[in-house]
Amino acid sequence: MKVLLDHHLKKQGILLWSTMEEQGWLKLINVPMLTFNDVGLAIDSSDREVWRFAQSQGLILLTGNRYRKHCAERLVEIVMNIENYLGVGRIYIP
Repeated sequence: MKVLLDHHLKKQGILLWSTMEEQGWLKLINVPMLTFNDVGLAIDSSDREVWRFAQSQGLILLTGNRYRKHCAERLVEIVMNIENYLGVGRIYIP
């Protein structure tokens, strides 16, 4: 499973992945973080374009969140149980 990081969250994404690394999660599961640049999306892409792209590529789209540590734990839980989330329109990560 790969995660597409919203272009507004690059700094927070780096912090989130650092937290996941510190807690040892990235040694257990492979969860690449992709940016808009990585996947060829323009920074000014509409929300609809971004959402459709993420869905068509099977990506988890990560957008704004203030609770980094809890978010990291929840993201790992979702990735480890992704079969339970296939076909879901959106996943809320508090």
